[in-house]
Amino acid sequence: MRSVSAALATVLSSNKSLLEADLFTFAFAAGTQRLTNHGAALTIGGNTYLGGHLWAPDLMGGAGGENAEVTIVAGVTSQTLSGLSWLRAALVDLFEGVEVTVHRAVVPAGGSFAGYASADLLNLFKGRIVTADPAPDSTLTMKVRGRLSLQEVPMSHRFVQAQCPFVLGDTDCAVTLASFTDARTAAAGTTAAVVKLSSSSARAAPGSILRMTGGVQSGQVRLVRSVSGVDCTLDALLPGAPGTGDSLTVQLGCAKNITDCTSKFANQLRYGGALYAPAQD
Repeated sequence: MRSVSAALATVLSSNKSLLEADLFTFAFAAGTQRLTNHGAALTIGGNTYLGGHLWAPDLMGGAGGENAEVTIVAGVTSQTLSGLSWLRAALVDLFEGVEVTVHRAVVPAGGSFAGYASADLLNLFKGRIVTADPAPDSTLTMKVRGRLSLQEVPMSHRFVQAQCPFVLGDTDCAVTLASFTDARTAAAGTTAAVVKLSSSSARAAPGSILRMTGGVQSGQVRLVRSVSGVDCTLDALLPGAPGTGDSLTVQLGCAKNITDCTSKFANQLRYGGALYAPAQD
């Protein structure tokens, strides 16, 4: 944690009662989301942190070490990611490997965070999500490991492995997802199990990601199990059949291996796996 500014040092030393707000930054592949456990949205350093039900009990007493594992619990039922609620996004692994940064703003009790200087933020923790588990009470419990903690795991699933640890399209991967995504509509004969595309797509292949972007199934995301012509058989049934003409996208998926990285995305120079490490299987 960096040294605090003179202004913050004065606040900490001159007040026995303090008001704290933790700021959570999630660097998703689909875009950065910022939330705070404060009751209302805060704008600090030009970034707006939406008010939400988040708490990190492991950080209540202060900063976590880089070798720590912390738990973040989110009850943000209105938050969405790639058209899905956070709970559904966690079920399709959209939280896996996502980088999380936690800062803390501190003011005297009864004070205001308006105009808070970004230089006065305390760095509490930075790490990557290793698990994100929805609970029956509609909360989402995330386990986040610091950088050193990730490296301390024998044959780490984040650093020393044959497969690439990056999330397709994140800053480490740097693949431009739009370049590997086709927009189509559902053709007549589409069912909850098989989506018929309005025209063939080079992006449609086993392991591709199909997202419904319009119609009664808008927001639904499924993996493509197999493809025959314009017929995409899904890995799991949709809640119902999309209507003819409903919009959708088909995006190439990544198996996290050097073959996909090279043949599908020509991105082998950024491949994050260790080619000669034992495979996980």
